[in-house]
Amino acid sequence: SELDTLEWTSTFASLRHSAFLVDNCKNIYAAGNQPGSVDTVDAVQATQGGFYVMVLSPEADTILMGSYYGTTGSHVDGGTSRFDKRGAVYQATCTNGAFPLTSTAWSGNQNGGSYDLTVLKIDMEIQAAVANAQIAPNSVGCAPYTANFTNFGSQGLSHYWDFKDGDTSNLATPSHTFNDPGVYEVDYVIFDTGGCVLSDTATLIIVVHDSTAPEIVVGPTECVDEVVLTTTSAYASYEWSTGAATQTITTDSVGEYWLQITNSCGSYSDTVQIDYTPSFSFILPPDTGICDPNFFLSGPDSAINYLWNSGDTTQTLTIPNTGVYTLIADNGTCADTDSIHITVAYTNISSQDTVLCVDSAVFAVNNDSGSITWSTGDTVSSITIDSAGTYWVKLENGYCTVIDTIDVIIAPLELNLPSDTAICSPIFINAFDSTFVSYLWSDSSTDSSLLVIDSGSIWLEVSNAHCSDADTMRVDNIVYIPSSGNNQFYCDTFTAPLAIVDRPGADFLWSTGDTTNVIIATESGRYIVTISEGICNWLDTFEVQFAKTPEIDIPNYEMCEGDSVIINADTSYSNYIWSNTASSSSIVVKDSGSYWVSINNNGCEKRHEFQVSYLDASRIGSHSVPNVLTPNSDGINDVLFIDINDYSVFTHWTIDVYNRWGSLVYHSSEPTIRWEGRTFTGEPLKPGVYYYIIDGSTICLQKETVGYRGSITILE
Repeated sequence: SELDTLEWTSTFASLRHSAFLVDNCKNIYAAGNQPGSVDTVDAVQATQGGFYVMVLSPEADTILMGSYYGTTGSHVDGGTSRFDKRGAVYQATCTNGAFPLTSTAWSGNQNGGSYDLTVLKIDMEIQAAVANAQIAPNSVGCAPYTANFTNFGSQGLSHYWDFKDGDTSNLATPSHTFNDPGVYEVDYVIFDTGGCVLSDTATLIIVVHDSTAPEIVVGPTECVDEVVLTTTSAYASYEWSTGAATQTITTDSVGEYWLQITNSCGSYSDTVQIDYTPSFSFILPPDTGICDPNFFLSGPDSAINYLWNSGDTTQTLTIPNTGVYTLIADNGTCADTDSIHITVAYTNISSQDTVLCVDSAVFAVNNDSGSITWSTGDTVSSITIDSAGTYWVKLENGYCTVIDTIDVIIAPLELNLPSDTAICSPIFINAFDSTFVSYLWSDSSTDSSLLVIDSGSIWLEVSNAHCSDADTMRVDNIVYIPSSGNNQFYCDTFTAPLAIVDRPGADFLWSTGDTTNVIIATESGRYIVTISEGICNWLDTFEVQFAKTPEIDIPNYEMCEGDSVIINADTSYSNYIWSNTASSSSIVVKDSGSYWVSINNNGCEKRHEFQVSYLDASRIGSHSVPNVLTPNSDGINDVLFIDINDYSVFTHWTIDVYNRWGSLVYHSSEPTIRWEGRTFTGEPLKPGVYYYIIDGSTICLQKETVGYRGSITILE
């Protein structure tokens, strides 16, 4: 836009230029007379002639088309070139010889005279979207207004119309009805995805007039000086009852108002009744200056409510400082705001009559918009006073003058506590001075001395008849805190580190002779360490006990219901706690359940859990005894035995076998029953009938024995 940058430049052979154009695809067209030797591409006439047309790419770095036309005398007179941005060249040339003609040419070459007029068209057939839009019957109508849209002269493949009332269309030539009055900027967009220009847009302005009666729109009627009347009906002529001819009028009178509008759709009217509440207004006094501290600024008497920018809600306001004071006041219905700037030139330093407890003090007044004069001759807002006396100051602000005085007494007081120090034990700090009347320490005590025990900052404030002073000191009590866990128990290990917190600059001496802050204890006993640091010495003691964690091996027990069992723990320890609160090395258990025992050996504790359950009575119940014995070693009925699944519930068995004459032929007392049909000495008995008595002893009290009686036959 500044025309200060050259994008590119290109020079061609000798050519008297007559026409130039850039088409929609940014291609460059040029034509002229008497060309020199130039390139020809897709030429109608490749031999040199008097007229030349060429088309260049957008960057002028490629010739898309170049052709000579006519003889060397052919030329173009001014105004005979018409180039179309869509890629067509319309040209009239003067030619004095043969000119390339089409087969449908209206006339041939050389029709008389020296020159012929030749007309030609070159179409580059570029593909680019071009949007042209038209409307019928016209661009103005009455609501509802139906418009017909056309796109004569457009180029593209697809269409999009936006009527700006919420509706759109993809038709090439749609019709659309505008139902509401208004001005619509209708956009027509045409697309050509295969061209150099993908889309193009044309816009039509459509005015739709209101064809209904107008509505008079009334502006605010509360707290106004005049009422605004207008109408939404636009693009019309207006006639108000007041004689006004504008779309909007104002009035400060109540009553009836009418409006008649005329547009291309007809004439329409509306009437409205106007009533309004007048505004409330007030004016504060003009900007001023004051010297009287009792001056009051007052709001209007006609108001009911008041709100000052200071937050006050009273009608009158005391003015403390120079500044702008704003009041919002209302009469219960309407409100108004006004402001006033007040320049304050008064002071009250006489109320500051004082005793200086320092060598000097600064006294200041403020008079932003006036002059200041002190009794010292100074004319600045603040002065430094370092001697007793009476001082006055005069303030002037252009409106008034005020003078004020102050009496100053100088009586300084100085307190100096001792320097910061370190202590090993409590000390007294004495601050007595005959000139001090009162003392107040940081712990709230009021004596002249303080007992210091702990580290920390200590302050004291003292006073005399006029002044007070304070001082602070730091006391660091070099306190040694004994190491935590000095009574130490170790389980299953027989070495232990004993450590004192390392203190820079401290020396250590243990009862073992070691001089480090950490030693290794290998025996039970007492270890003593002396710590020396500067002026302080401390003792610390460690009690160390090594012990082994008890080993507990108590199995789970079974017992018969109604019996009891004695559970024994290792008796080599002295501290037992059972789940039933017993503290002996053994307990008697009568009930099934979960039990535990905890044994403590000099601080090393072990807890063990075990189960006691009832024996299943079915494991003792009755069993069958065979009645036939065939001891022939064939694996069938070779042995008399009782099929007992669990012999653990029995303590022992006895079996007595008698022949039919009552003689005892076999006896055994074993944990199990097994008889193979032999005598005491192991000799086989003869076949026949024998009688047995079998008794078993159990572990259960409620069923101590079981017995079996019967006969058995030995067969060969």
